[in-house]
Amino acid sequence: MTTDDKHRTWSELGAVTQAALRCQQPAFWVFLLENDFVSWQIKDEEDAAVAVRAICEVESRSSLAEHSEAQAIWHDLDDLYQAWLARDR
Repeated sequence: MTTDDKHRTWSELGAVTQAALRCQQPAFWVFLLENDFVSWQIKDEEDAAVAVRAICEVESRSSLAEHSEAQAIWHDLDDLYQAWLARDR
């Protein structure tokens, strides 16, 4: 994350940066498993990246910048994650 990214809202970051940041969060890993998005244990950021690529049907997270359908899938996934987080509060 760059210094500029720290001052931008979540929606201003774009799907590529959002996905990269989410994949670093262990809570996101739990969310993916608990909600049956994956059938394997996510142990690290790379496992989460593999899951995001599979869910969004892209070969790399950077492809999210180019494919509107993949972006829509990402945003839906992230919305579900945020709702999942909110239910625990």
